[in-house]
Amino acid sequence: MSRNIAQMKQQLRIHILAVCGTGTASLAGCLAAQGHRVSGSDRQFLPPMGPLLREAGVETRQGFDPAHLDDEPDLVVIGNAIHRDNAEARAVMERGIPYLSFPQAVRRFLLHRRHPVVVAGTHGKTTTTATAAWILDAAGLAPGFLVGGVLNNFHSSFGLGSGKPFAVEGDEYETAFFDKVPKFLHYAPRTLVLTGVEFDHADNFSSIEELQSAFLNLVALVPPDGCLIYHAADDFLRRLAARFPGRRIGYGLDESAEVRAEGVSATPEGMRFTLHAPGHPAVPALLSRWGRHNLEDALAAAAVALDFGADARIVAEAMAGFQGVRRRQEVVGRARGVTVIDDFAHHPTAVRLTLEAVAGAHPGRRVWAVFEPRSYTTQTTLFQDRFTDAFEPADSAIIAPLPDGSKVPPADRLDRGRLARDLTAAGTAGHAPENADEIPGIVADGARDGDVVLVMSSGDFGGMPKLILDHLERD
Repeated sequence: MSRNIAQMKQQLRIHILAVCGTGTASLAGCLAAQGHRVSGSDRQFLPPMGPLLREAGVETRQGFDPAHLDDEPDLVVIGNAIHRDNAEARAVMERGIPYLSFPQAVRRFLLHRRHPVVVAGTHGKTTTTATAAWILDAAGLAPGFLVGGVLNNFHSSFGLGSGKPFAVEGDEYETAFFDKVPKFLHYAPRTLVLTGVEFDHADNFSSIEELQSAFLNLVALVPPDGCLIYHAADDFLRRLAARFPGRRIGYGLDESAEVRAEGVSATPEGMRFTLHAPGHPAVPALLSRWGRHNLEDALAAAAVALDFGADARIVAEAMAGFQGVRRRQEVVGRARGVTVIDDFAHHPTAVRLTLEAVAGAHPGRRVWAVFEPRSYTTQTTLFQDRFTDAFEPADSAIIAPLPDGSKVPPADRLDRGRLARDLTAAGTAGHAPENADEIPGIVADGARDGDVVLVMSSGDFGGMPKLILDHLERD
């Protein structure tokens, strides 16, 4: 870098590459709210992040072009979707413009002089971070937050806040092409939430042991006067927590958890239970969501707020008012009596838990699973057999083709045809269409009044939920 970022003027001209990502768009909004002049480039600016950027006053620039740098930004933030051969990124370095990775910028501009609450783990990061932000806000703690999705309570994926806590997702994925360490190692957590560790990101980690090592390194960053909040049912996390010298709070549904739910029952309003926490009276609570995983995420968030001194009754009231995150069991619409739901689930564990939650929220109704194997790991044979179990709660499962340009060698790719056959043999009608364009027709031809269609992908899936709705409305 040609200039010292630490010595720059207070208000900067900042440009972001790959600005329409869930994290980078939220960062752009925060930087604009701080008074910086922010622009960003990306291939496309689809909802929800495209409109969010424009509402935040971020100037959007289509494509990646060195000309986007002609107004001489003080700083460029390079998202991890950018490769070293990107023409705009190359121009940044050739021109000597100071640059940071996304997590470096988060720490530099958002976490400085705050109390970082970092939420990490294979599953539930977005929902847990969002729930924690909402409960902390309800408790009067005015948190900042940066979430990989739009919080329905705030109609935003970010907020600066004025209090000490700042809640942020801690992703284990690599930081940038020029920095291969996991993103979460940049966030200096004082409160660390660990939701569980399962193997994922096979393009970054060669084994579960290598992935676990990254989490060991993350825990080592928490100061002795910090707090480790962990899922008490996870064997690896229990062993990891035992080595941590600071405050440790286990959460979950097990009796061993300090913050736990007892007497859980599913109702039309959501999950009712009694919230137990050390030093607080047991209080009745309602989470206006369904599914064990959503309840566990809420308990993790409750543990965060309670450790900051929130009253358990306020925490319980906030849980009832939490409205969720877009693309997490989000009802997109209804047509012909069929409900279409959009969700981000992609790992087999998340797929099964989400299907169980949806089935539990709609008892007696047939459930369709429409799944795109979008992430690198789900495109491989790694979860071939586990997906058969994952889709078991569904009555029908449609496995979409792998995205164009898959980097997985053909011999190592998920066998969709075999998966569809295995599902059918196990009692779930399996489909593996040759083209994603066939999916809305398959659903429209087979769905009947009262059915629920759950669409799952870690990408935009070509707007599949809306396509299915449109097809249902036409037929």
